[in-house]
Amino acid sequence: MKGSPRRRWRGPLGEGPQIWVGLCLVDARGRVRSRRAREVHSNEARLPHNGSVLGIFATLALSAAVMFPHGTAVIRTPARTVQVRVEIAETPAQRQQGLSGRRTLATNAGMAFLWKSDIRGQFWMKNTSIPLSIAFWGKSGRILRILDMAPCRRDPCKLYDPQVAFRGALEVNRGAFARWGVRRGALVTIRR
Repeated sequence: MKGSPRRRWRGPLGEGPQIWVGLCLVDARGRVRSRRAREVHSNEARLPHNGSVLGIFATLALSAAVMFPHGTAVIRTPARTVQVRVEIAETPAQRQQGLSGRRTLATNAGMAFLWKSDIRGQFWMKNTSIPLSIAFWGKSGRILRILDMAPCRRDPCKLYDPQVAFRGALEVNRGAFARWGVRRGALVTIRR
């Protein structure tokens, strides 16, 4: 109906997507809640369980339930402007999931990791099978460092440290920044 407000779905953990896994409810932010006996439906098996099994199920559900908002990374160099379709990771669950488990990444696509304040941190490629390049930028949006990262399927995985405080990071297919002529000093803006 035109002009009426959109109603948001509200479940036991509040608004947004939620999934039941066994006897646990997990939302997109990673909050987990166990069902009480009265919430178990008659068509479900009532088996004894322990917290560690539920934790494993909740972790698996969390990785499947993580959803990413979409946007565009606009990169301005002295010679050109590049637009990259991005998924945005700004919650701890989204940042932890990142591109792990993906087998491909479109040519002009990537993932933008965003923080509200400058941080110092490292990235790794655990369970990521796509070779990537990553650009780190500061508060002003200027790229401070670009690194190439190799896939890692088994521990120990190499840690990639930009050795600078950064506000955001953009992962793309390895070599894409070089092909686009993007270097240190280019300006990154994320549009939602």
